[in-house]
Amino acid sequence: MCGIAGFFGIALPEAEAALRLRAMLAGVAHRGPDQHGTCVAPGLGLAVARLAVVEPAAGRQPMVDETGRWALAFNGEVYNHVELRRDLESVGRQFRTRSDTEVLLAALAHWGTDALDRLEGPYALIFADRRDHKVLMARDRFGERPLHYVRQGDGVVAASEIKSLFAWPGIERQLDGAAIQRVSQLWVNLPGETCFQGIAAVPPGHRVEWTPGRFGLVASAAQTSRHGLAIGAAEAAQQVRAALTASIHVRASRCDAPLGVYLSGGLDSTIVAAVAASQRTRLPSFSVAFEDEGFDETDYQDEVARRFGLDHHRVRVSQADISAAFPQAILHAETVQFRSAAAPMLLLSRQVAAAGVKAVVSGEGADEIFLGYDMFKETMFRGRLSELNDDEALAELRALHPYLAHLGAGAGASMLAFYRSFATEKIPGLFSHEVRFAAGGAAQRLFSQRIGADQGPQALAAWLRRRYPEMAELEGLRQAQLVEFETLLAGYLLTSQGDRMMAAHGVEGRCPFLDSAVVDLGWQLPDHLCLAADGTEKAVLKDAFAGLIPDRIRERRKQPYRAPDAVCFLSAVAADWVADLLAPSSLKQCPVIDPVFAERYVQKLRATLPHGIAPRDDQMFMVLLSALLLQHMFVDDYAPPVPVPEDSLAVNLRLGAWRDG
Repeated sequence: MCGIAGFFGIALPEAEAALRLRAMLAGVAHRGPDQHGTCVAPGLGLAVARLAVVEPAAGRQPMVDETGRWALAFNGEVYNHVELRRDLESVGRQFRTRSDTEVLLAALAHWGTDALDRLEGPYALIFADRRDHKVLMARDRFGERPLHYVRQGDGVVAASEIKSLFAWPGIERQLDGAAIQRVSQLWVNLPGETCFQGIAAVPPGHRVEWTPGRFGLVASAAQTSRHGLAIGAAEAAQQVRAALTASIHVRASRCDAPLGVYLSGGLDSTIVAAVAASQRTRLPSFSVAFEDEGFDETDYQDEVARRFGLDHHRVRVSQADISAAFPQAILHAETVQFRSAAAPMLLLSRQVAAAGVKAVVSGEGADEIFLGYDMFKETMFRGRLSELNDDEALAELRALHPYLAHLGAGAGASMLAFYRSFATEKIPGLFSHEVRFAAGGAAQRLFSQRIGADQGPQALAAWLRRRYPEMAELEGLRQAQLVEFETLLAGYLLTSQGDRMMAAHGVEGRCPFLDSAVVDLGWQLPDHLCLAADGTEKAVLKDAFAGLIPDRIRERRKQPYRAPDAVCFLSAVAADWVADLLAPSSLKQCPVIDPVFAERYVQKLRATLPHGIAPRDDQMFMVLLSALLLQHMFVDDYAPPVPVPEDSLAVNLRLGAWRDG
């Protein structure tokens, strides 16, 4: 985990370029507390805040090859750097260090953009060829590491985080109301968008190829959609166990810094913990516990920690803690949130850092690959509704949502009627997610200039058709997986709730389920091996690790990680800043929000609070609150970062103009 920043195609005096880079470096310094460095050349500048996880004594960045032609700023890990090093040595490349950064530099110099297809692991990078006046920006297949940019004339300013871009003179700080509304509809930014005008993101699996006068955004790696592997349940379980075990071993062993594991108490993190613990004695584990019992999984976490001899750490989180931490969560997420769940993860990463651990392995990606979410079951149910009478449909619905049995017959009938209204596809390619997106459309009332309740889904569908020309030919669950990978996983779980909260305290996340071999195997498995006929989710994964993990964990129904939302900010435990931010005068300062409606809406929620707040209102309130915080912290009360002192730089390179020979 590192923070990177840079510019290219912009002519500046050397001293001015160096000063701007050190200011941008301050904006990402939290991501890499171990070493800071800059490299300045005519029309080019790179800066890196490094978290030293592989080869701490070497691997300093920015890194330039011995000829001075190629320069690299890199955030991420190349897990297969040992194998790539052998390949490069076989064609005559020589290495000075054991670092994966040097391997990446040599790979890009030797193979060009084809090197990206060889990389295993998360990355965001800026790579410059000074001789040929070319620059490459690229981001990994799944979007595990962020990369943002602003075009300035023919040039580009880029950084891991938006706050670093705002350190560059002349870049405006203004919310993008249309983009924020799309977040309220989709739960995440549309790929390539941010919540700020003029600031773009490199989408997952894309690269930017730049030369003077040319800027090209290219899709360099797509999720595969291959299916139909002829395989039985036993062999599938064996292959899944082998692929995932190998992935966990690599991520646990190729780490030269203290490593831990995030432990939720669910299936995925338990598998990761069990395998990783076989390599590391007294592996540190870290969990969130909630004072609200409905969200707490402490009992399961404790069982796993005992079973595998983990050195377990826990942060106990109250509603007041969430209220107090949420502004910092928004400061690091840099986007609108539909939940409060990032705040406990911010508190957890703080505890990880305090324990001296620099990297954690976790279970992200398992639900998307092996059909773990209820949304996949709902997609199949809605697709069959036209074949079912009401009695049959109600029976299936109650099996899908057992809590309906406690709410009376009317609740089931009402939900069935709701699902029947979504029994046919409205937007091509989005059938699986139309219920989710319709709920988000209600938030349009918050905004001063409304874009239309289906504008976000329509824009997403168009983006997906360009990304996956075969999208229309795929059946429902295949489409659902692709949409989930490109939206909630890439845009929220790996970023707002993952990378950003970890990086806030200089912690690196490692996701074994997102190994290419694991994902590609999962894509090819028949649906019934993942989502069994009896409704068992992730069936092949549960079979694969039977006997290793506790049966109680393996057999429990999935409990998604959630945290209390609006109640944290509307009840008596709310921090002082909440009342100030929701005051009428503050609402009027945010140009993307309709202050009259927002004031009435908050009053309504406060009156509703004793009786409980509906999930749709929870989501809508969090969108409002986080938009107001973005306006407050990044626009109204923004303080530019103080440049990192030059004498603190471990790398301080000054390169002259390139000359052949």
